[in-house]
Amino acid sequence: MKYKIQLLILAAQILFFCIIALIFFLRAPVLIVTDLSFIEIYGIRRIQLHQINSSLSLFRMVKPVVVADGAGWDIITIALKENSDNPYCIIFPSAYSAAARRYYGLYPNDFVVLLGGKNNDADTEQPKDNTFFVYHIDAETDIYKAGLFAGIITSFDNTEIKNVVLFHDESMASSLQDIFSSGVNENIEEADIVFLSDASEFIDKNRGFCNVFAGAGFDLILRNPGNPMILFSWMDPVYTPKEVWVIFDDSPWTLATEAVKMAKNGQLEGKIPSRPLIFYERIADNDILRKIKNAEKKPF
Repeated sequence: MKYKIQLLILAAQILFFCIIALIFFLRAPVLIVTDLSFIEIYGIRRIQLHQINSSLSLFRMVKPVVVADGAGWDIITIALKENSDNPYCIIFPSAYSAAARRYYGLYPNDFVVLLGGKNNDADTEQPKDNTFFVYHIDAETDIYKAGLFAGIITSFDNTEIKNVVLFHDESMASSLQDIFSSGVNENIEEADIVFLSDASEFIDKNRGFCNVFAGAGFDLILRNPGNPMILFSWMDPVYTPKEVWVIFDDSPWTLATEAVKMAKNGQLEGKIPSRPLIFYERIADNDILRKIKNAEKKPF
């Protein structure tokens, strides 16, 4: 009798998990437009890990729709419909904003998310409807966290002058530079912060104990400046030197779960911070590591 009860319980458990799995696979999927160049830079294994995590978090399949670089909206639309006739949500990187709008024009009932880019990007303006969502990168939070991390790292420098270098693209607003400085100065009272938009200006006199790359100076990474580095990049970490301690990842795959949740809640616009990847094995000092882990949780 006891044996039969155990079998019934086991059978019920198996049936339960089969029903859950069936529901999971029958639910409309989330599709993410992904081009070949991105896969090459980001790494297929990282995409697969995000795919698993996002699928479990959203309890529905999250699938890449791989297209050739610069594919037209018609090719992308065909590829999307070949993957699913009735997707729950489609995520377009900001580089494919034109394709997102054309798809939305054809299928206005599908949830379309345009993800990434800056707030002043003209091609990411919000349409007047409740099924097209535009989410930008939370640049303020990202640059503040980078400043916090850089300040923590540089505070352990034994030299009298504490140097931090931020390489930035020319479009970075002065307000973001101020936010970065405020993050650095939370850990160093009088840091020497250098802002450069041209890598050729990087010389020994302004070499930072910590160098932050946010849109410029990436060619210096391969030359390995020698000191700890923080990157804003989609680059696969396996191709970075051991001096890269943190990467701020703002890729569509990293932000997809939060974007879908915001769309589900009807939030037409919003900002999503990047995910800092902290390489614990590269940071030998436990005090630095502990402070960085605590700073990661600090809100802007």
